[in-house]
Amino acid sequence: MDEDLIEEMVEGQWALMTTTEGDDLLIKSDESSLIYDVCSVTQVVMGLLSKAEMLKVGRSGKRSLTPLGRKTLECLRIDFNRLVAAFPGGAFNPYVYAFVEATGRLMSDEAFWGVSAYPDRLVMGDAVKAFRILAEEVLGVDAGGALKTTLRNAERNARKNLTGLNAYVDALLERYSRLVVVRVDLRYAIGAFEANADSIAIVKSDFNYFLSFVKGKRFGKDVCGYVWKLEYGAVQGWHYHVLLFLNGAKHREDISIGKELGDKWMDITRQKGCYFNCNARKEKYKRPALGVVSWRDFEKVNNLKRAAGYLAKADMLIRPNLAGGERALGKGRMPKGHSGKGRPRQ
Repeated sequence: MDEDLIEEMVEGQWALMTTTEGDDLLIKSDESSLIYDVCSVTQVVMGLLSKAEMLKVGRSGKRSLTPLGRKTLECLRIDFNRLVAAFPGGAFNPYVYAFVEATGRLMSDEAFWGVSAYPDRLVMGDAVKAFRILAEEVLGVDAGGALKTTLRNAERNARKNLTGLNAYVDALLERYSRLVVVRVDLRYAIGAFEANADSIAIVKSDFNYFLSFVKGKRFGKDVCGYVWKLEYGAVQGWHYHVLLFLNGAKHREDISIGKELGDKWMDITRQKGCYFNCNARKEKYKRPALGVVSWRDFEKVNNLKRAAGYLAKADMLIRPNLAGGERALGKGRMPKGHSGKGRPRQ
């Protein structure tokens, strides 16, 4: 699994809460640890299915854990009841469910239980047996190869989405030599909704009003495009990530635009919402992609594609529970006059 994707997901769990007094509070949620757990379990099961080594033998003949072995021990400490309960509106990738099923079956095995319950008192012989029976159990769960097939399909869809988003960014920069990129994360106050069909209907209705505002008279033809992604988080509940692309020849003030968008979301949600204006704290990102982006700034363009790519890939870990045919990812239309050949570089 892409380590950079894990970093993006773990570090991205921020929310800007606006109090009734009008004060802005930047909050780091404990959801990052839950995301890390999901990523770790996925990596471990992928390693087990590929029969990767859990132990290594040094020159002295002493056995020790490989990085995958250490990560497996970490995963055995996870409280899966808490993890599953934390995402009632989301579904994990099948690797997580396979790990839960496999470890649940093995808890009656004394050697396995001892390793999982007391990892700090690890006896290497017990670890060898525990890892072996865990691998056998996981392979048994996937006897028909359904896990690999499901993940391959998810990866294929993610690659398709990523290719489409990259082409979209290229088309925008071919049509407009300079863009102002604004990202806002739109959420609700903690506990505002239960994760059910009624709540998602309200969330989607609110977002449709928001999107109508974005495409309406306020910005008009200055809106070059947009990308949005619907996700469900343990702490944050239903939330949207939005990338807005404005004509850089007409706009420069990305931070104030981000705030305006967030304030509009607050109005639409009748003050039940909250938001994070990513542009207001864009300096915290290791790979800058927000604000003014010129087609000549190749590094920033690549960073922008990377940011869009995160939206395409995130569903490989946790996806929102939606009715059949409902989309969790959307983007604007390709700009008129797009040739598909890319902007000539001079």
